[in-house]
Amino acid sequence: MSTSDFPNSPNPYEVLGVCADASQDEIKAGYRKAQRQAHPDLGGDPAQFDLVTRAWELIGTAEARAEFHRDARTRSPRSAGSSRATGTSATSSTTRQQSSRQTPKPVTVVPSLAQGPVTVQLGKTSVIVDATLVESSVIGRVPTGLFSSGRSGAYAQVASTVAPSLRQALPAARIVLGLKTKELTRHLKNHRRDNARSLLGTNPPPSTQIPMVVLCGYRLACVWLMKASPGVYQWDGGRLFAENRPVSLPADATRSPSALAELATLFPELTVGHFVALIPSDQHPFAPDVTSTGPHQTSCGLEDVPANLNNTIRHLKMFLGVDHQHHVLDRNLLGSLVAMSPFPKDRSHPAR
Repeated sequence: MSTSDFPNSPNPYEVLGVCADASQDEIKAGYRKAQRQAHPDLGGDPAQFDLVTRAWELIGTAEARAEFHRDARTRSPRSAGSSRATGTSATSSTTRQQSSRQTPKPVTVVPSLAQGPVTVQLGKTSVIVDATLVESSVIGRVPTGLFSSGRSGAYAQVASTVAPSLRQALPAARIVLGLKTKELTRHLKNHRRDNARSLLGTNPPPSTQIPMVVLCGYRLACVWLMKASPGVYQWDGGRLFAENRPVSLPADATRSPSALAELATLFPELTVGHFVALIPSDQHPFAPDVTSTGPHQTSCGLEDVPANLNNTIRHLKMFLGVDHQHHVLDRNLLGSLVAMSPFPKDRSHPAR
């Protein structure tokens, strides 16, 4: 296979700097590198960044890549020549495509708001997923004392920073704070009793706190914050180091694979991943630096390398944006996540 198989320009393989027979891991690595170089927030060219994003959409997954190759084989030189004869240039076509891609798809709410509120019952409290809740970018809060070192306030501040950037690129993204899997288990036992019993058995797993999640389409990103001193960190695929000294990840984050597996089992429609964001005392979004010598999908279950806040936002966009239904906001899923919070009265109405 050669890049000449694809007559349309720009070629996605060339944009990502990989050969046409590259593996999916090589394509992913090329995409990350090209995206870092072109990212507007890091001084890159917005037009090139858009090309990189489009290249990833075309060949970033095995399914998309296969479709791209099928489409390439159906293109004929005659059709390309006809385009030139009518004065339609590849450049103008690319410009129109870029312009359309810069406008995200409108949010599709499921079930639609026209069908009225969706109610999720938890004990004596009903979480009502109405238009007000649907429009909220950040829902809930992390309980004071649940996380040490004053991190509960940090989550609220980080969520308020992350939400606008996510919603600009992914309008259906919603952040929910202060989740406890114990609340999910209780909810499912009440409302999906037979299913919950078969999935959880007679001895459900211990409660795990998930301080921050981002729901977008049918992907769920679980995020942990980690206080970080200034400096350069190294990541080997399973361990984090600062000046060659090992640094422990948040305890709940290291236990999260079991919690994520529980979420994925109870919500099979969701693809679940988890991330660790390093936050310095001054909360500078571009610090600290993390160099990686290991795989991006790590041995401890992280979806990506622990990173500063700016790069974590980028990782979240990449993870969530891959879902071809990232424009969908499922109210039943959102309500179930809100029901997991230990403080449902913060954004719900008493059951009548």
